[in-house]
Amino acid sequence: MALKALVVSNCQATTTAETLRFALANSEVRSMALPSLADKATAHAAVEQFRWADVVFSLELDEKWIHPEVRQDILGAVKKFQRIESVDFTGFHPDMGHIQLKSGAYLGSPIGMAHSAICIAGVLAGLDDDTIERKFNALIYRKLGYFEVFDQAKAELIEKFARIGLDISEQFELWMRRGCFMYTVSHPHSYVVASVTALACQAAGFVVPDADFSQFFPDLLTLDAVYPVYPQIARALNVPGSYCWKAPSSEGQKLFSLREFVRGSTDIMRRSDQEDWIVSPRIQQIAAFMKSAG
Repeated sequence: MALKALVVSNCQATTTAETLRFALANSEVRSMALPSLADKATAHAAVEQFRWADVVFSLELDEKWIHPEVRQDILGAVKKFQRIESVDFTGFHPDMGHIQLKSGAYLGSPIGMAHSAICIAGVLAGLDDDTIERKFNALIYRKLGYFEVFDQAKAELIEKFARIGLDISEQFELWMRRGCFMYTVSHPHSYVVASVTALACQAAGFVVPDADFSQFFPDLLTLDAVYPVYPQIARALNVPGSYCWKAPSSEGQKLFSLREFVRGSTDIMRRSDQEDWIVSPRIQQIAAFMKSAG
C-alpha cells in the first residue's frame, strides 16, 4: 500500500512534495499552503486531507495560521507528524526589502514585490535617481553592514533547523560549493529544499536513497523573481554576481539593469502615498543615514 504524505508549507511546499515523491518509495504526496488554513472554509475542507495522510510534513501548526474553530479538528486528524522548516536566508541579498501597506498588501516592484532597501531609503530621504544609483557601491555596503550579514544569517539558519532536530551544517557547505543557493531571501534553489526534506524524512524514521532528488524534477521557483548578488558582495563570498534583476516569467523574459531597476522602483514608490507605507526600522535607519550623507 502506498504511503500517503501531506506537505503543509509555504512557497516551498511544491518542491518539498516533489522531493518526497522520489525519496519515499511507493508514496502518494499532496501539498497545501499553510497560510490558506487561516480561512475557515479552507481549513474545514483541509481536515479530510489531514485524515487521509499517514504522515504530515509541516511547518509549525501555530494558532495564528489555522482558523480557531478548526484547529483542534486538524490537530486531532494528524496520525504522524514531522516538523519541517522553510529555508529563508538573507546572506546573499542583504539589501532586499519590502514595503508593506497599511491595508496589509505590499507595494509592487519591477520584479514583483522585492525592493532594494537602498532604493526605498533613498526615496524616503528625498534623493534623486542618479544619487540613489550611485549608492550601490562597496563603501555604502560596508557602512550599512552588508558584508557582515552572511555569517550572521548562516548561524541563524543552522540554529533554526537545529531547534527542530535537524543538523544542516554539512548541507550548508555543500550548497555553497554550487554558488548562490537562493533566488531571493525566501526562495531557495530546489537542491536546498530537497536536501533538508531528505533530512526530515530520516528524522521521521524513513530510509531514503542517497541522491540529489532535485535532478528529477523542474525547479519551479526559477519562474518567479530572481534578485542578484551585488558584484562587490559576490566577490567577498566567492560566488558569481551581477546587477541584473529578473522579473517573474509570467511577465515575459524581463531583465533589469541597475539603472532600470532603480528608476522602475522609484517611479512606483513616488506614485504611492508614503503615509500608507509600513517600513522596517532597518530601512528607516538607512533612510536617516542617506539623508545625512546626501
